[in-house]
Amino acid sequence: MRTGGEYVTVIKPRKTVLSVDLKELWRYRELFFFLVWRDVKVKYKQSALGILWAIIVPFLQMVVFSVIFGRLAKMPTDGVPPQIFYYAGLLIWTYFATSVSFASSSMVANKNLLTKIYFPRLIMPLAPVLAAYVDFFIALSILFAMMIYFGVSLTFALLAAPLFMILASLSAAGAGLLFSALNVKYRDIGFALPFIVQIWMYGTVIMPYSSMPPYWGKWKVLYGLNPMGGAVEGFRWSLLSGNLAKTVSLPLDMIAISVFSALALFAFGLWYFRKMEDAFADIV
Repeated sequence: MRTGGEYVTVIKPRKTVLSVDLKELWRYRELFFFLVWRDVKVKYKQSALGILWAIIVPFLQMVVFSVIFGRLAKMPTDGVPPQIFYYAGLLIWTYFATSVSFASSSMVANKNLLTKIYFPRLIMPLAPVLAAYVDFFIALSILFAMMIYFGVSLTFALLAAPLFMILASLSAAGAGLLFSALNVKYRDIGFALPFIVQIWMYGTVIMPYSSMPPYWGKWKVLYGLNPMGGAVEGFRWSLLSGNLAKTVSLPLDMIAISVFSALALFAFGLWYFRKMEDAFADIV
């Protein structure tokens, strides 16, 4: 609102808990991108290896998974080298885990800013979701180099990869909103979240959907209730479809459920965040 040549911020009660003022978010876009850039810089501040950690973490996890689940447990990898199979899954999972981890602590970490000035609180937990893309694209370049080394070719299915990244971003935003609001009230979340994310990873990245036990039958589709299940399966398929076994196809039914789950998670996270928003400055 503009009065006498000056802009005055008028804070009005929101219509519903799920309402989002997009115009207001746009007005604060500079603050949003500042927080995104700050998250990128702070993550590697005073780190000897710096941005290389974006490569080292998923790469070392890939080595461990390839040895334990590939060579020792001899779990199937849909006909592609275990190194490529696990790295592709860990790549998109690491993006999700990084986003959720930083988003969950964003409100508490920025309590001085939170209690002194007004701005759309949604900016804080959403900034890490965008900042995590920097690490993702750096690590993605290593995946392409590995694919060249192992002779794994790309197909036009690669064009679908951004859709599954959007699904991962939606899941990360929903979980980030939920856990950031919970962390303001219950600091136990900060201790429990790494364990939750770790268990969630083992239930998502290791076993390909095509190799789940046949006796599960139609119940396999319920795996899609894990929103990241569809994101990981779809992302792997988009990158590796030309090299997967002929019996492997894109599980559209499972992915459809994952999309629904991601939307539900985002809606619930947004609802709880907006419900708690008025009390953040008082209890943080």
